[in-house]
Amino acid sequence: MSTIPAEVTPAVLPKRRQTVAGAAFAAASSAMLVVLLLGNYLEIRSASEKFFDGVSMPLAQPNVMFWGLGLSVLSIQWAVWAIARDERSQAYWAIGITALLGLSFLNSTWYLMSQSDLAVGVQPEAGATFAVVGAHVAMVLVGLLMVAVMAFRTFGGQFSSRYPDGWSAAALYWHTTVGVYVLVWYAVYVTK
Repeated sequence: MSTIPAEVTPAVLPKRRQTVAGAAFAAASSAMLVVLLLGNYLEIRSASEKFFDGVSMPLAQPNVMFWGLGLSVLSIQWAVWAIARDERSQAYWAIGITALLGLSFLNSTWYLMSQSDLAVGVQPEAGATFAVVGAHVAMVLVGLLMVAVMAFRTFGGQFSSRYPDGWSAAALYWHTTVGVYVLVWYAVYVTK
C-alpha cells in the first residue's frame, strides 16, 4: 500500500473544448457553403447584362438587418460574459435580446424576399439570389437553434463560471454567421 504525502497536489488536467471545436467546424462548413453560393451568384451576375432589371430591392431594410445582426454580436457576447461571471439575470437578458434580434432578422429577410419581385425560372438571378439568401437564413436558423439549446441548458443550471463552453461555442457560430452576412449584404444588396 502506497501513501501520498500531504504536500503533493494532484495534477490539474486542462479543460476540454470539444463543444467549441465542433462549433468551429460547423461554422466553417456553413460559411464555406454560403461563400460558394455567393461566388456562383457573382459569376451569374457578371455574365448577365440585364441583372436585376425591373426588380425592386431597397437598401434600407438590408441596412437595418445589418445593424440588427451587429447588435446581436454584442448581446451574445454579453451572454458569454455573464455566464462566465455567474450573472444569471444578465445572461437571461442577453439571451432574450439575441434571440429577438435573430428572429427579427429572419422576419425582415422573409418580408424583403417576398416583396422583391424575383421569379424563379423566369430570371436567372432569382435562383442564385434565393440560394445565397436561403443558405444564410439556414445558417441563422442553426445559430438560433444553438442559442435556444444553450438557453434551456442555462435555465436548467448546467452552465456557470466553471463550464461556460456551450455559450462560447454558440457565440463562435453566431459571430461567423454575422460575418458571412456582411459578405452577403455587400454582394447581394449593396452592389446589386
